[in-house]
Amino acid sequence: MKKGFGFIPAFRKFNMILAIDYGRVHMGLAISQSGIPSPLRVISTRSDQRKLEDIKQILTEYNIEGIVIGKGSGELGNHIRGFIQKIKKFTSIPITSIDETLTSNHALDYMIKNNVPVKKRKSLEHTYAACILLEEYYEQQN
Repeated sequence: MKKGFGFIPAFRKFNMILAIDYGRVHMGLAISQSGIPSPLRVISTRSDQRKLEDIKQILTEYNIEGIVIGKGSGELGNHIRGFIQKIKKFTSIPITSIDETLTSNHALDYMIKNNVPVKKRKSLEHTYAACILLEEYYEQQN
């Protein structure tokens, strides 16, 4: 597809996408618009039901058109696959899972380089990891 004036840019790079850095207790969320990832929030609960309720609200509130979720390995990976199936029960929005290896490490590196105070790093780690998932998603699209 042609790019430029009067043409729609290829694929979903400019639509609203939600990224999920899934954790059993802390789930980081980020959104992107126009291809720019922004931290959204962390959902801190062990309840998948509560996490799913928050996701439903976000999908509507931000008019989300795609979901990117980090896929883990082992037991956590199995849990994430089950969580994805739960999301698919209430939405037909496309879901892409990408490798989340080292996203938390990259998020920590980013925070250190940008002088984020130590006391704030733990609370921001998961949303920054979700931003990194979005960046990796966009890199895979190019």
